[in-house]
Amino acid sequence: MHLSRWPTINTALLDEQLVADTRTLLRVVSLGRAARKQANLKVRQPLSAVWVRATPTELSGLQRFEDELRDELNIKQVRYFDASTDFVEYRCKPNLRLVGRKYGKQVPALTATLRDLEPEAARAVALAVETGKPITITVDGDALELLPDEVLVEATSPEGYAVAEAEGLLVALNTTVTPELRLEGVARELIRNVQDARKTAGLDISDRIAVYVTMDGQDGALLDDVLAAWGDYIQSETLANVLELTTAPSDAHNETVEMDEGTVQIGIVKA
Repeated sequence: MHLSRWPTINTALLDEQLVADTRTLLRVVSLGRAARKQANLKVRQPLSAVWVRATPTELSGLQRFEDELRDELNIKQVRYFDASTDFVEYRCKPNLRLVGRKYGKQVPALTATLRDLEPEAARAVALAVETGKPITITVDGDALELLPDEVLVEATSPEGYAVAEAEGLLVALNTTVTPELRLEGVARELIRNVQDARKTAGLDISDRIAVYVTMDGQDGALLDDVLAAWGDYIQSETLANVLELTTAPSDAHNETVEMDEGTVQIGIVKA
C-alpha cells in the first residue's frame, strides 16, 4: 500500500460555498461558546435566543446551518441583526497604526471625537465599517475621511446579554435563565450524571435500568419539578424503566455528584 499513488483531487467535486458556510458556522459557534464562558453558563444550560450580526453572504450560510447552530449552542431561537439595529451600543476609536502618519497632530482630537460620538452616530460609523464604506468625521472644523480599516469598533453588551465578536461577526446570547429553562438545564445535567454512573457500574449501553435520585438541602424540591416536566425525556435518554425521587435500594450502584443546584445522590439498578 505504501507504494500506491497518492489519490488525486477531483476539483469538480469541491463545493467552495459549502466550505465557506461551514467555516462561518464554526466561527459563530466559537464566539457563542466564548459568550457562554463570559457569562459562566454551561453549554448544557439551554438559553432562549442568540442574536448574530453577519454580512449578507455569511448570513445566508448561517441560515443554511441554523439547526446545527441551535444544537451546538443549545439555544431555542436564532435571530439576526446588522449594525443599524438599535440592539448594542458601539464605541469607536482610530486605528493608530494606520492614522498616525496620515493625520499626525490631529490624532488626539480625532480619538476624542470618535470616543464621544452619540449612540446614533457611533452606530452609523459601525455600519459604514461593516459595509466597507469610508467615514467622514469633523474634527476641529476639518472634515477627515477615514477608511473602514482605519476605525476600530467595539460593541457593548446590552443588559441581560453576553457578547463576543471577531472579524466582523458578533454574537449576543440572551443570558436570562427562566424557571423553565433552568428545569431543562437540570434535566440535561442529571442525564449526563446518570450516563456516567452507568459507565462506572459497568453496564452495557443497551441495558435498561431503574434510577433513584435524591437531593440534599432546601432545593430538594427542585427535583420534583424537574421530574414532572422532564421525567419522560430523562427516562428515554438513559433507558430507564423506572425513575423515582427516593432513596435507592441496597443493591443499587450509588454515586454522589455535585451539581450547580446542590448535592445529588444517584442510584441505578439494572432492570
